[in-house]
Amino acid sequence: MVKLENIEFEKLFKVYFTDQTEARYILTPAMMAALVNLRNRICRKFHLSFVGSSVYCAVSICKDLFEPKVFKSGVNFDDIKIMYDLFGFNAVIVKGLNLNTRIWTKE
Repeated sequence: MVKLENIEFEKLFKVYFTDQTEARYILTPAMMAALVNLRNRICRKFHLSFVGSSVYCAVSICKDLFEPKVFKSGVNFDDIKIMYDLFGFNAVIVKGLNLNTRIWTKE
């Protein structure tokens, strides 16, 4: 477990790394602030994993997202809104963490 300087970040996240230097390189003060802001904005727990040049994100959502509607119409405004919000959530993660900026590789 890596101990970092951002107290608010430490309250929300636990950080495990094999290399503390790499942890501090990736989790800059700006990145920690962005993660705290994202967590406060979405009000959901999420997990990040940095493996090689990839970032994996898992978000806790207590709803069957891929279950078909068998006993009612598949066209429902509430279902469409939920999907719209989920796509918007993905955009918030990408923009909030600057994942659209190529900083991990030279490719």
